[in-house]
Amino acid sequence: MGHADNSTPPPAAEPESGDRRPRLLFVSNLFPDRDQPVRGQDNALLLGWLRAHYQVEVLVPRPSLVWWRRPCWQPLERDRPLQPLYLPVPYVPKWGDRWNHRLMQWRLGPALEQRHQAGRCQRLLASWLFADGCAVTRWSTPRQIPTCLIAQGSDVHQYLQRPARRQAILQAVHDSRRVITRSEALRRMLVDAGADPASVRCIYNGVDTRLFHPGDAAEARSQLQLPADRPLLLFVGNLLPVKNPHLLLQAVARLSADLAADRAPILAIVGSGPMQSELESAAASLGIAPQLRWLGRQSSEQVALCMRAADLLVMSSVNEGLPNVILEAMASGLPVVSTDVGGISELLPIPGAGRLTAQDAGELARAMLQLLDDQRSDRAWIAQRGRNHDWAGTAAAYHDWIEANASGSSFSGS
Repeated sequence: MGHADNSTPPPAAEPESGDRRPRLLFVSNLFPDRDQPVRGQDNALLLGWLRAHYQVEVLVPRPSLVWWRRPCWQPLERDRPLQPLYLPVPYVPKWGDRWNHRLMQWRLGPALEQRHQAGRCQRLLASWLFADGCAVTRWSTPRQIPTCLIAQGSDVHQYLQRPARRQAILQAVHDSRRVITRSEALRRMLVDAGADPASVRCIYNGVDTRLFHPGDAAEARSQLQLPADRPLLLFVGNLLPVKNPHLLLQAVARLSADLAADRAPILAIVGSGPMQSELESAAASLGIAPQLRWLGRQSSEQVALCMRAADLLVMSSVNEGLPNVILEAMASGLPVVSTDVGGISELLPIPGAGRLTAQDAGELARAMLQLLDDQRSDRAWIAQRGRNHDWAGTAAAYHDWIEANASGSSFSGS
C-alpha cells in the first residue's frame, strides 16, 4: 500500500478479571512496526475491530538470516493494546520450501506454549499461509486449538505453483478446517488445488467509511495544491514491478496524446519504492514528467483527500488479491480503471464506476478516456456500494467464522 492507515477502531474494554471475551492469539509476519508502518496494516486494523469480540494478543515472526539476534522491532503506538511480540525466526532463502515452516514452528513453539499454558491461546488466527499458517497449524493441531488461517494473495497464486509449499499449504488448510480468503478468486484457487470448499470462505477487507467518502473536489484540490481544471488521475501503491507502473506511465502518455494540451491529465502518485528513480526517467522520456506529482507515502486522511480530489483511480498491476485501495475508492465515490487481475473483477466493472482492461497501454488509455467522458459516473451512487464494506461488518464476519470453528459447526460455502 502507498499509505499508512491511521484510522482508529472503536475502543474495546481492557482485559479485566471476569472479562468473558475469548482469548485470540494472532500470528503473522504481516504486522506493522515503527520502521514499516504499512506492513500488514490491514491485519492491524482488523485486530483493532476484533477487540470488540476478543481479548487479542499478537505474535510477529519475522524471517531473518540472523534470527538469534535480539529483536529490534517496536510497535506503532496505535498497536500497543495488542501487545505485539516480535520474534526473528530462521529462514532459508531459495531452497527452504521444505523447511521454513518447520523452522518457524520450532522458533514460535515456546512462545505459543507459554500462552497456551496460561490460557491466552483459546483461538488462533494466522495470516499468510506459508510459512506462518503452516507453522501454526503444525503446532495447534495436536493440541486441538481452534485455528483459522487467512490467505492474502501471493501465498496462494504464487506459492501453489511450488510443489513443496503447495503440499504444506494444503495440509495446513485441511488441518485448520477454517480459511479466510480476501477475494473470491483466491478462494477458487484454493478449492481448485484441492481444499474442501466447506472450509474456505471469502471475507473482504473493510474500509473506514468515516474517512473514505465523497466530498468537495474543488476544495480537496485546493488543499493539495493541484490544478482545478485538468483531469486528475490517482495511483496509490508501492512502486514495485508487481504494480507495473511503467505500463501506467505509457497509458498516461497515450491518453495525453488524445487530449488537448490544456486538458493533459495530472497523475498523482501516492506511494514509494525502489522503482521511483527509473520511473522518473521513463516519464521524462515519454514527455509526461511535468504532469506527474510524486506525493510519497501519505496518511489515510491524506489519501482520502486525494480520492475526493481525483477523477479516476488507476491501477496497472500484473497481480493482485483484492486491493483495499479499490474498496477505499468505491467508498469515496471514485471511479476506477484497472487491469483485470486477481479478485478485482469481483467488484468491477460497474457502468459509470469502473473499467477493466488487459495488460495493454492503449486499452488502459482508452478506458480512462471513456470514464473521463462518461456522464453516468455518480459518486454518491458508487459510494453507496462502497459503504457495504466497512470494518465493523468485516470483523463480525470473522468472528462468526472463527466461532464456527470453535464450536465445530459446518459452513455451506462463501
